[in-house]
Amino acid sequence: MKIRTNKMGWKNKRRYNKLKRCYYGVKGCGIKGFISYMKDKPRIQDNSAYMEWRTRFKLDLNELERQKNEEFVQKPLISILVPVYNTKPNFFEDMIESVRKQTYGNWELCIANASPSNKVLSEILEKKNDSRIKVIDVVNNEGIAQNTNAALEIATGDYIGLLDHDDTLAENALFEIVKLVNQKNVDVIYTDEDKMSWDGKEYFEPHFKSDMNQDLLYSNNYICHFFVVKRKIAKEIGGFREKYNGAQDYDFILRCTNRTKKVEHIAKPLYHWRSHKDSTAENPESKQYAYEAGKRAIEDLLQENGKEAIVEDTENPGFYHVKYKLKNNDKVLIIVIYQDRDNEKRQIKKCIRSIKKTAGYSNYEIVFMQKNSKIVPTELKAKYLMFIDSTIEVISKGWLYEMLAIIQQEYVGAVGAKIYKRNETIYHAGIILGKDTYAFENQPRWEYAEFHRDSLMQDMSAVSSDMMIISREDFQEITDGDFQKLNDEGEIGKKIYAKGKKVVYNPNIEAYTIKNKSCLIKTEDVDMYYESLKNRIVMR
Repeated sequence: MKIRTNKMGWKNKRRYNKLKRCYYGVKGCGIKGFISYMKDKPRIQDNSAYMEWRTRFKLDLNELERQKNEEFVQKPLISILVPVYNTKPNFFEDMIESVRKQTYGNWELCIANASPSNKVLSEILEKKNDSRIKVIDVVNNEGIAQNTNAALEIATGDYIGLLDHDDTLAENALFEIVKLVNQKNVDVIYTDEDKMSWDGKEYFEPHFKSDMNQDLLYSNNYICHFFVVKRKIAKEIGGFREKYNGAQDYDFILRCTNRTKKVEHIAKPLYHWRSHKDSTAENPESKQYAYEAGKRAIEDLLQENGKEAIVEDTENPGFYHVKYKLKNNDKVLIIVIYQDRDNEKRQIKKCIRSIKKTAGYSNYEIVFMQKNSKIVPTELKAKYLMFIDSTIEVISKGWLYEMLAIIQQEYVGAVGAKIYKRNETIYHAGIILGKDTYAFENQPRWEYAEFHRDSLMQDMSAVSSDMMIISREDFQEITDGDFQKLNDEGEIGKKIYAKGKKVVYNPNIEAYTIKNKSCLIKTEDVDMYYESLKNRIVMR
């Protein structure tokens, strides 16, 4: 299917990818098998597991009362910013009451009311009679960024939190925030979230997130809600910017997390995003202009950080892919690793043919190395080493150029690819420590993982050495040139992070393998996805 997608908008890419996914479904299952698969696939997501999970972990009255009586050493004032414009009265009241019911009481609700002539909303505010609720009327509705800045202007808290006018907070949301503030020196905090039905009776689609993941944030605003930051930082970066209206929160989050490394994640769904026909939660196409604004926000931040890159739309609105430009035309030594060269001649030829056909970069040399052997350091005559298992057949054009451009970023220690089995299921999409298989292994290629995690460039704890690029310097320091150490991929990842660098998984680089099952060395360690993974397991 040779269709050029680099200049497609996300709508055309979505149409193209629907066809492509059907193609891979038929290729993997056969026509009859794919038709049967699609017929048997549930059309409505089963929400019973999450509702059961919520019931199981629901806070009882005794715990809520205990939280109310908790005496913290630090008692920061938290200002919750809410821009309001003709909000449905019942949604507006639900939002206010969710704040008033917080088990931590040192807060202020800062409302920028851009519909002061709406008498119903004004009456609701008058009836509340709560001194912690502060309202500023915005006579001219100038836009959500400007309105949120108006709320920021009346805020006096140590921290500010962002709350949409029709969403709600869990009763213990601020308690958990302050609990963390008392445990760590933290500038930015975000929590997990879920979606809530329009009537507020059902909760679904929980988003159990990873810890701070910069490359994932460049791919999508995975942080989203509930976001809390020191007011000092919010003021230093200039608040919310009008030119990013529609994605003003995304731009704000990008700049806040760019300002500080003291970012913490609370692995509990403490924010409920109301899903109704006008919301982006229910209908992602309801605010198409927001996706262009989000793309500009990423591009501008990368430029401010001195990064030469382009940001591409993907087939899914609000999800992006960053392509970096080469800093230098560094030489790459491609090391093809084999078990038995005599018995693998045909496969090795296919591997080499695919490398030469698709690399998209010419300054490389190919050498062969038997698995588990030890290399002499003087033989590594290139700045970067590209390990490729002889079972690999690369299918993405320009893959070496793109992987080299990423590894040249100063914070990156290794880069890996997305690898498929021949039956069109995923073999490798990164490594999550704590699992004994690769991430998303056996997921059909034509399906999306939760929140498209398999399809987004992101930081992972490790990647498969079957197709991995690393600098010669880091490889020698981590392994002493011992190729056998490549087998312990999780350990390599840990040592890269110990050096202050990250491991990046790039799903745009795709390949096939003839292997059928991964074999990871088990570890007691868990990684940034652990709480997310644990919560999903508990739900099952």
